[in-house]
Amino acid sequence: MSRARPESGDPRLPRSRRTDSFALQNEQKSQPPKLHKGKYNVYNGMTWEKLKGFLRGKFPASKYPGLQFKEERVGDHWVFEIPKPLTKEDMNQLLQLRDPKLARHRSETPE
Repeated sequence: MSRARPESGDPRLPRSRRTDSFALQNEQKSQPPKLHKGKYNVYNGMTWEKLKGFLRGKFPASKYPGLQFKEERVGDHWVFEIPKPLTKEDMNQLLQLRDPKLARHRSETPE
């Protein structure tokens, strides 16, 4: 006895799952995350080494392998690439890390 194949649009039948090929799945996993531009004021008593240490803690290599922050000083800011934007909480933590001796106030002028 042969069975007739039901139409695929029959709502009484369970829908078949579509799976991607292993090659496509691997390609999707290996794509780097979309990066966001972050920036932090240079004159807040923050050296790049301190800022980079904070970023490495927030975005560990174990979770983001091969992440390069590509830091650059643009005017009065450190500009860098990160997987997710920094939050207000992150900015508050950075304020705690800054060196007040290096912070320059607006009323001060360098001599």
